[in-house]
Formats: sequence, structure tokens, C-alpha cells
Amino acid sequence: MRKIFILSLAAFLAFACSKDEPSTPKSSEKKILKFSVDAQEGIINDTTGNIELILPAGSDPSEQTPVIEISEKAQVNPASGVKQNFTQPVAYTVTAEDGTTVVYVVSMSVARRTDAQITSFLFAGLNPRISANIEETTKTIVVECPLGTDVSALVPTIDISAGASIYPPSGTAQDFSTPVTYTVTPEEGAPVTYVVTVTVLKTLREGRQITAFSFPNLSPAVTATINEETKVIEAFVPNGTNITSLAPTISVSPGASVNPESGEARNFTNPVQYVVTAENGHTTTYTVAVTLGLGTGARILAFSFPDLTPVVTASINEVAKTITAIVPYGTDITSLTPDLVISDGAGINRPSDETTDFTSPVQYVVTSEDGESSVTYTVVVQVAPFVLNIINVTPLSVAPGGTITITGNFVESGNIVRLYNASIPMFPLNIISESTTAIVAQVPSTAAEDDYSLQLTASGQIKEYTFPVKVYDPALPHLLSLNKNILMEGFDDLIITGDNLGISGRLYFERKEGNTTYQIAYPVAPQEGTTIIITGSSLSIMVLDDYDIYYEVTATSLRTNKLRISIVENTLPEPTISGISTYEPCWGDVLTITGSNFSDNAEVRLRDKNSGVEYIVHPAYITTKTATQITFEIWLNTSIVIDAVKLISNGKTAIFEENDLQTKISP
Repeated sequence: MRKIFILSLAAFLAFACSKDEPSTPKSSEKKILKFSVDAQEGIINDTTGNIELILPAGSDPSEQTPVIEISEKAQVNPASGVKQNFTQPVAYTVTAEDGTTVVYVVSMSVARRTDAQITSFLFAGLNPRISANIEETTKTIVVECPLGTDVSALVPTIDISAGASIYPPSGTAQDFSTPVTYTVTPEEGAPVTYVVTVTVLKTLREGRQITAFSFPNLSPAVTATINEETKVIEAFVPNGTNITSLAPTISVSPGASVNPESGEARNFTNPVQYVVTAENGHTTTYTVAVTLGLGTGARILAFSFPDLTPVVTASINEVAKTITAIVPYGTDITSLTPDLVISDGAGINRPSDETTDFTSPVQYVVTSEDGESSVTYTVVVQVAPFVLNIINVTPLSVAPGGTITITGNFVESGNIVRLYNASIPMFPLNIISESTTAIVAQVPSTAAEDDYSLQLTASGQIKEYTFPVKVYDPALPHLLSLNKNILMEGFDDLIITGDNLGISGRLYFERKEGNTTYQIAYPVAPQEGTTIIITGSSLSIMVLDDYDIYYEVTATSLRTNKLRISIVENTLPEPTISGISTYEPCWGDVLTITGSNFSDNAEVRLRDKNSGVEYIVHPAYITTKTATQITFEIWLNTSIVIDAVKLISNGKTAIFEENDLQTKISP
């Protein structure tokens, strides 16, 4: 009975614990608690759902990014931090956790500016132009004009506070025989009046001093030292400054002028003389000398090993002051000569061209030209791990006992080269010579005639070559090599080298599309029984694909081995003809074709209207050939009526055929 009670109690407890806990209702809170742009906070009215925000004067309401704080678990759309155009009110929808929503409408306005100042007042039409002295406290402006100035119709140029307006306007002629009042009205607030008084000096002014000489566009700006006694002005500019073209800002005595003028760029490699002319015509000459300051930089800007192939450029970690270079596998790092670029004027503890052992990290200490700072860089040179790679195998057809050359990445010794196919087990080739970049291997004299796959093993790595190697009977016809395996359609010529090809035959191109094999045959006459040339234009009819090519000798019907090529898209620029020099050329005339993308090997043809025959212009008659123009003399041994000029360039054709171009040319 006791066991039964315990089991029943356990079952009761398990049932009691399995009841679902009461779920927490989802929040209905959906308020915008804070809406701000930069330091400006909007006024939120939760009752009306309106938010009003005033931007500082001069702000652009069309591009403002608000920051929005909302109720916990709620979402707002558009989201906080998203730029909006507030030239019109923008609606923001806040969605509570329970899915209920509320819409706030945000309106922004721009505070109106209250500034009302005249910031600059001058007479630019006078020579020299006259700037006024503005007394902001008393709102008075005083201008002194040279002797003889007619003040009855002077035109002032006036700068005022942003957003304000002025009356009379800037650029309006005024009679300054008596003081003139100018009123500046701000966007908001009371207007401000200035009284402008112009006086004419009774005598010509004698002042002819340079009172200030600076280069404000440099960083930092440089102010020169003026020695009035010696009339020498000295400026020390930062190291690295281009002193061949510096434009100084110059202040001179009232009424005086300076030559060269202020703001005019000059070459300060050597001292430059400035002549100041007083209003009364007297002059003073100042000599300005600019000196480059000592450099403060202490950095290694570039670190490389130019003697390696390829050139190795190190990566510089300026934070850690470390320089890391990864050199090719097999590089002897005990004797490397780096090339360094350091800060202008700086010195270094090791010469740039010093041969160094980089087996362990090497430290380079760079000291600034001014001697105030030095930085230590740690250079680490790592040798890249060995990666076996085959770049090329030549020739791809070889007689038993012949040799092949393999280029790529190998170990210095111990490379193993094998040939094999589905029916013949792997057999090794005899290594004649080997290095890290080239292997010469000999095919056994007992090797059977067949197509083989080539496999290379080195340092535990295995690499297969893409193309098969043909072992052939030297007494039979065979293809040895191609000038290139990848040809651009209509452009690249195909040159095939072989042996025992006879005096005529057919060259076959085979490609597969699914289970279907397509074949194209070209009748050819091998040169000296060893070379076949198929022009790029002849290959222009071929579709873009991979092809197996082989040759059949007409006399014996013997076929050679197969080689693989790929015909790819011609990406060279297409030529265009924009015009010709004359529509009525005659025999012996000079004709110029203009256009674009003319190549060095461009060919010009003249088409006969009656026969359609195209006559090639012999290269000897072409006098000028550029990328945009070809000029040639017309010499033909037959009479034709030209109705089109054709140009073949980069394997592509441009044609010029106008109705007016129908001229008979007779020898």
C-alpha cells in the first residue's frame, strides 16, 4: 500500500506541474519620448500627436537626421537615425508590442537670424582699391581716399551678415561728399544703421611698407618675419613644402601697392624681390627668402626587394611598427638587398642598399631630420611555403628517347615526372636537369606510341598537367606544338609546328556538345612539311568553345595526334570609320580615313560596286597609320567603281559606304 501511495502522489505532482503558466499581456505603450536633431529637442504634444522642432539659423531642413527615443518594446517608422526631408511635415508611426499604433506628425522650422552687421566695406573700383575702417561700437565707417578722388559717384562693395539685407544696396553708386547712412535689416529684429564718411587726403601718402607677409594656405599657416631695417623678409615653411609655387598674402601701407601682387604665386627657390610703391610714387624694395624647415617625419614609407622575381613589396604595420615580407619559395634570405623609402630628410641606421641576413628579424631605426624623434621598425622576412605547379610543357609531342621541358614551381632536386594512361601503368622519365623553375626530362626509348597524362611529384605534392603528352613514331606525321592554346576569335593566328606533314592535307577541328561531335576541316598546305598557319580571320566562323585539332596527310591518309585549343571572345576594341577625306578619289590620289581604334596591323580594302570584289591596299602604299587615322595612296592595276571602304582591325571590321561614294578609278 505504501508504494501505491507514493506513485499516486508523484503522478499528482507531475500533473499539477504541467499546467501552463499564465501568459504576460503584451505592452500597449507607443509613445515618442524624445525627438532631437543634434542638440535641438522637439516639443512633443502626446494629445495632438504633434512634434515641433526649431533648427538653428542657417540650417537646411531638407537633410536632417533625427534621433528618436520611444516606449520600450515599441517600434517607429521611419526609424531613428534615418535622414529625412523636413521642408514639409513628416509622419512617424509608433507600433506597440501588441500591434496598436499611433501617428506623430513632426514639423520643423528654421530660426530666423538676428545678426545685422556690415562686415566689409571697400571701393574696389579705385586703384589701389580702398578698404574702410569699421568701428562696430559706434556703427561708423571711415574711408580715406587718395588726393584727387572724385567721391560724387563712388560704388562700394559691401559684405553683411548672412540673411540680412542692406539699403542702399551694395554696388550702387552714391555721392559721398557728405556722410551716407546705410541700414542693415536682419531676418528678425530691429534694423541697424551705419554712417559712412569718406574723406579725401590733401596730400599723397608716403607710406611704402610691407606690414604683413604670410602663407595662410600652408598647414600650419606661416607668418614671415619682417626686418624693416634691412628690408629682408624671412619665412620658414614646413619640410616638404613645394616652394616653387607659393602664393603669399601681403599687407602694405594705406594707399600703397606692391609688385608682385598679393596672392600671386611665385617660385621661392631663390629670394624674390617685392617693390612697394607709395601713393606719391616713391618705392621701397623688400627681399623675401623662404627656407624649408627641418623635417619632423621618421617613418619607413615603403620597403621592397626589387632584385627578386617577382619584386616583393613588404606590408608595413604602422601601429605595431613591424614590416613583413613574404618571399618566393627557395629564396636565399641570408643575403637580400632591400630598397627603402623613408620620410624626407630623415636618416636610417642601415643604408637602403645594404645586403642583409634576414634569417632573424632585423631592426631599422629611422631618425627625423630635426633629430627630435626616432622610430624603430622590426622587419620579418618569411619564405612562402612550397606549392607545386606546372606552368607549361614543351613540346607536347615527343619521340621515344626525346626530351620535354617543364616550367613551373619545383623543388631543387628530387622531382619525379611520370607518364601514364588508362592502358599503360605509370612509368618515370629520366631527369636530365632540374631547378626550382624548370625540369628537363627524357622519355624512355621503349615508350609506346600513345597519348599520356603527365604527373609530377615533389615534396609530397602531386600535380597533373592539363594537356596530354603525345609519344609518337618519328617516322609518322605528328603535331608538336602550338603558338598558343587560347585564341581570340577572328584575331589570333594559329601556328602549328609538326613533322612529316607532307605537302597537303586537312586540318580538323572537333568539338563536343553533349553527345554530339562537330567537325570542321580546313584544306592546308604545310610549309616545308612542318608548319601550318591558320589566320585569325579564317577562324572567325568558329563558335566559342574548346577544340581538339589533328591533321590528316592527303597522300597517305595518316592522321596525327590531337592537340587542344580554346577559342574565346575577342575583347579588343571595335574599329569605327567616321569619315574619309574625299568622296571623289582618283588613281594616284591620297585618301585619309579617320575614326577610332585602328591597330598597327589594320588592313584597308576598297570594294568594287560592280563585282563586289574587295581590293586590299598594299602596306607599301600606306603613308600614315595611327589609332585614329590611316592615309594611303590609291594605285590599282584595274578599273573599279569604289562604293565602300573597309577596315579590318583587331579581327573586327568597320565599313564606310555612302551613296555619294561611287567614284570610278582607272589606271
